[in-house]
Amino acid sequence: MADHTLIVAGPARSGKTGKLLARYRTALAEGAAGVSAVDSATLTAGGSASGPVGVGETLWIAPTARAAGAVRERLLSAGLGACFGPNVFTFEAFAQAVLDHAPEVVRPLYGMARRQLIARLADDLLNADKLRYFRRIADTPGFVDLLSNFLSEMKRHEIWPVDFRAACERRGLTAKDEELFAFYDAYQGALTRRQLFDAEGRFWTARTLLDEGHRRPFERLRLVVVDGFADFTATQHDILAILARHADAFVVSLPLERDRVRDVEQRGDLFAKPRATLEELSRRLPGARVEWVERVERAAADGERIRLLSLDTWPAMARLERYLLGDPREVLPPAESGDGVEKSAFGVEIIAASQQLGEIQSIAARIKQLLLDGDSAERAERQRTPVRPQDIVVVFRSTDAVATLVREVFAEYGLPFAIDCRPMLGESPRIKALLAALTMDGEDWPFRRVLAVLGNNYVAPPAFGADSDADSDAD
Repeated sequence: MADHTLIVAGPARSGKTGKLLARYRTALAEGAAGVSAVDSATLTAGGSASGPVGVGETLWIAPTARAAGAVRERLLSAGLGACFGPNVFTFEAFAQAVLDHAPEVVRPLYGMARRQLIARLADDLLNADKLRYFRRIADTPGFVDLLSNFLSEMKRHEIWPVDFRAACERRGLTAKDEELFAFYDAYQGALTRRQLFDAEGRFWTARTLLDEGHRRPFERLRLVVVDGFADFTATQHDILAILARHADAFVVSLPLERDRVRDVEQRGDLFAKPRATLEELSRRLPGARVEWVERVERAAADGERIRLLSLDTWPAMARLERYLLGDPREVLPPAESGDGVEKSAFGVEIIAASQQLGEIQSIAARIKQLLLDGDSAERAERQRTPVRPQDIVVVFRSTDAVATLVREVFAEYGLPFAIDCRPMLGESPRIKALLAALTMDGEDWPFRRVLAVLGNNYVAPPAFGADSDADSDAD
């Protein structure tokens, strides 16, 4: 394992992904060349090829679907003009691919189906007089939510029912613990009997299949790349260890900086997760080599220019990166403040807003000012020049939740913009009305939800009176 397992560690924008992309392209190109050579030999000899030919022998695991899509877009280059099966997955998609090729059919249990199973099991325990501690809330929709969250928490940490009971017994078993254990045991037993897996159990099942040798469609892996993660769950660590044992080359990247830098030592909280991940990977993958990548001003392996963060080129971002999660006693206070806006000497403004709508409106107003009058923090009034729209970037934690508000507010302010968020099917008013109607039964027909559905323009309840009687007679 020491010869083929590599951990690439480095700060953001140091070229880790570009470095791994170059290696992945090479492996894909070699696989394509191997296919062409085998096909030519087969046609010449008039027989069939035997042995691996290279297709499907690489695997890239990314943290999100967006990150996986970005990797696919950056894969093609002069050396790799086309690739129909790059094998770039999220961890969820990879686990699902393993389950899709399982020797026995296992079915997913998500969303409303999972909620209905939880509600049914809770009713069974209540009817059997096994819910005394939770009796007063056992018939409420909130109890189903409580049980659902409890299950997700247990399974994320891979705590099985027997482990949960043993831990409770060590500190003293209570009536609440007894009833939670009874429900958890009944839930997990139902999944096992019916060959089902939930969102958390998907990784459990995939790990079991891989460990037992059922590795289709990844039986032969020459290169495995895991990029973009800061930490992994215990089950994901197990899966990575299995992949590392069976792959010819295994590479994982982590966002880290060297300990010798004084600033990094002072802000250990920022890198606590990746450092713990590095220690865990080193323990599980004995002999793994760690390669440190430093940020330097150069062209990345895939041709992208890496921009350094320094106090001269980008002072605000350089300061934010340097002091993020550092000791607040050593951070310089804002240079001036007023009108609800705090301004630092490095050009960082903090705008306070009470709601999300107010926040986006404040951002839109500030952008409008930049487009019309320029940045007042940089030049005197007579020297200001309007900021170009292409020089303004607005960053959210996730655009899915704010896309609708951004479109409405920015359009109202007359701002030209492009948002990195594709329209979701669930945003359609018709689909929203349909989902609202379908979920009422699972939530035990809450009064306000029923009124909201009946008052929706897309819902037309059957008419009452003579017309309904006539239709009934006609039937």
